[in-house]
Amino acid sequence: YQLIGKALVPLILLGALVLWAMSGVVIVRQGQRGVVLHWGRAQAGRLLEPGLSTKWPWPIDSAQVFDTGKVHDLQVGVGEAQEPYVVNGQELQLWTKRHGARRELEFLLAIPSAQGSGQAGNATATQPQAGPGAPGGGSDTPPPVNIINLVLSVQYRIADPYKFGYKYVDAGKMLENAAYREMVRYCASATLDTTQPGVTDRPQAIMTSGWADASKALQDRIAQAAGPDGLDLGVDLASVK
Repeated sequence: YQLIGKALVPLILLGALVLWAMSGVVIVRQGQRGVVLHWGRAQAGRLLEPGLSTKWPWPIDSAQVFDTGKVHDLQVGVGEAQEPYVVNGQELQLWTKRHGARRELEFLLAIPSAQGSGQAGNATATQPQAGPGAPGGGSDTPPPVNIINLVLSVQYRIADPYKFGYKYVDAGKMLENAAYREMVRYCASATLDTTQPGVTDRPQAIMTSGWADASKALQDRIAQAAGPDGLDLGVDLASVK
């Protein structure tokens, strides 16, 4: 008892010292990379690769690990969650009611002028009409447009954990906004399901025969917007479909 009483305080101090020293060891698993934070500030040149790494013990240094080998899926073109349509305690999915976990957003596609009169009666087309006293009446009447619901799956990997984790407050949200912006721009110059012979400066039939080309074009646009020449988010796009 006297021996333990004499050694108790040194043993507690020794244990605390060992635990403090162990905080300087970081284990990074396969498919992950880490970023070292020195006094809470991320160090761009101190990236941890898979394996056993060392750093200054906490609180001098800390580390944050990112799943760089994981494919992240981002759904673009969906809005807020919507309540299910329930009748007598049973959820129903009707053509006359929006269904799904989240509301799908709408995109505008301009109708070529030569086809405006032919598509104005289409179920998916909306042709704004300006009255005599409405703004834009007469020759300033806006052209007819198609309104579509489009959801895009953007799959990406984190290539640079420092840029993805610390260059922006929320890099995932920045990528979503960039993808949505490119979708709006692309749809604004596209045709819905028809092609125009001899026209090469606009996307065509993106909902039918041109969907494969649209998928590739959107992937190139989003990759450029999020790449080094754009926002530089530190991500690599795996696929866009």
